[in-house]
Amino acid sequence: MAWSTRASRSHRPRCSSATLVEETITANHIDCEYARTGHLYLAYKPGHVEPLETEARLLREEFGVSARLLNRDALASEIGSPIYHGALLVERSGGLHPAKYVAGLVRLARDRGAHLHDHTPATAIESRPGGGFIVVTPGGRIDTRDVLLATNGYSDRLLPPLRRRVIPIGSYIIATEPLAPDRARSAIPKRRMLFDSKNFLYYWRLSTDNRMLFGGRASFAPTTIAKARDWLYAAMIRVHPQLAGIAVEHAWGGNVGFTFDRLPHIGRMNGIAYALGYCGTGVAMSGYFGQLAADWVAGAELPDCWRGGFPGMPFYREKPWFLPVVGRYYAALDRL
Repeated sequence: MAWSTRASRSHRPRCSSATLVEETITANHIDCEYARTGHLYLAYKPGHVEPLETEARLLREEFGVSARLLNRDALASEIGSPIYHGALLVERSGGLHPAKYVAGLVRLARDRGAHLHDHTPATAIESRPGGGFIVVTPGGRIDTRDVLLATNGYSDRLLPPLRRRVIPIGSYIIATEPLAPDRARSAIPKRRMLFDSKNFLYYWRLSTDNRMLFGGRASFAPTTIAKARDWLYAAMIRVHPQLAGIAVEHAWGGNVGFTFDRLPHIGRMNGIAYALGYCGTGVAMSGYFGQLAADWVAGAELPDCWRGGFPGMPFYREKPWFLPVVGRYYAALDRL
């Protein structure tokens, strides 16, 4: 029951956010290479297959999403890899170019009168006599009725109670040189979006110019782009041996915001609204939560499903000191 409840809370925003992203792109003609390719959630171990079957049933019965389980034999037409034991296939999802999507959203926001100021960090938030806030920045002070904190994996000490509930975890991606069409087809014949069921999960897809984009949680402890690049290349070859010898042309990384219950959260602390904790799905989910937060700040009711508690960890203040230990634990679980 606990798993079912958490899965239900997790799938609700994911389904809504996928629909919102597609509608936003279509209605506003955002050129971001969007394609509804569907995705595969791949079972890394035999014991991971049954939970995926339960998840497929939940998606069909509770959310009306077309989802089905593929056994190991059926995977041959979906992925050129020998290491997975089955997969959950969801047809309605898709992929896009995140930077182009953000550029399109920036254009829409400016067209509607929003004032956007990059390289302008908020260094303090002060309560204003009579209500409201003063946001302090290096460029000046802003008087405002409401503040929405949407910093996700980059949440800092601006609101300490919130910082203690968000864990920044590094996420890294490599991009290969363009693959020949036959080699690209041998890896992902139907150009699905792929991710697996490990704790140190991999996530990957083909770009529109046939580069393999391969990402993962290279380390729970601080690392470098160069080390993450080499780790991800070795992982990619384990998954797709046919890509051995392909050159990596780009590598990058950044923080994603995780929460202790692996659910996104929206609420208020000290009168300041927040929306964050997307656990690696922020490209789509942040748009949904942004809309939810905007309506709420403007006076709408927050749905009951988002009124739950926001768990933290004792003695966690500024740095997630526990991450290296947790990382070794999860890595051991993946090996067993």
